[in-house]
Amino acid sequence: MIQCNVKIIDLSHYCLFIFEKLIYVRMYDFIEKQNLLYTKLFGFRKKHSTSHALISLTESIKKSLDDKQKVAGVFIDLEKAFDTVNHKILCDKLSYYGFRGKINNLIDSFLTNRFQYVSINGFDSAPLPIHFGVPQGSTLGPLLFILYINDLRFCLRYSTASHFADDTCLTYACNKLKTLETNLNYDLNNFKKWLDANRLSLNIGKTKLLLFHSKNDKLSKNISIKIKGKIIEPSKCIKYLGIYIDDNLSWDKHIAELRIKLSKVNGILS
Repeated sequence: MIQCNVKIIDLSHYCLFIFEKLIYVRMYDFIEKQNLLYTKLFGFRKKHSTSHALISLTESIKKSLDDKQKVAGVFIDLEKAFDTVNHKILCDKLSYYGFRGKINNLIDSFLTNRFQYVSINGFDSAPLPIHFGVPQGSTLGPLLFILYINDLRFCLRYSTASHFADDTCLTYACNKLKTLETNLNYDLNNFKKWLDANRLSLNIGKTKLLLFHSKNDKLSKNISIKIKGKIIEPSKCIKYLGIYIDDNLSWDKHIAELRIKLSKVNGILS
């Protein structure tokens, strides 16, 4: 007699994954055909990468510097952005973009009635409902998030917003330093109002300011850029999307850091 062990595989998980992927494809095709996404929103999009985001940002800054303008960049850090997305606000925005009726109800069902628990050494906590956030690790989650922040640019009058997922940079260039201070503070005030309206939080401690200038330009840094009433002190260099950006775009810091990494790898290979 021949004996065989048959392992029954639960296909429900795979079916749900395929169904979610199909919804994503249909939604993304509609978004692209209707040209709904902001041109400087680079994360989680086809044919868009961190390289595109960095090139777009640095080339814009270099052009302004070549035109003898003063340039400021505020590099925003949103606190747990993916985990604090408000479901009702998201569904309202989806309706505005054209995802109404059954598809809106489907997305609402996808987001709600989810639970989380903690498991340590075989002991599980009681499950608690998740009222906010998009499911990370899912196919639809990142797309829903970029649609959630897609309208951020409309709260700005003077600055230009650039996004890669939840990494956001506001840049503003003008001829006079005092005008730069006034207009940038105006936009940051409106930006804070947008965050409050959309139930998102700002991590002020990790939000950085760079005042860009050429090496020969002795730019006065005696200006006051504030957000939530707190002054953002200008930095000499910040790390953005894996690249060190300094205030005169010399790339000296990034080259130095890269040299250290390559030296270590070279030592291992030797």
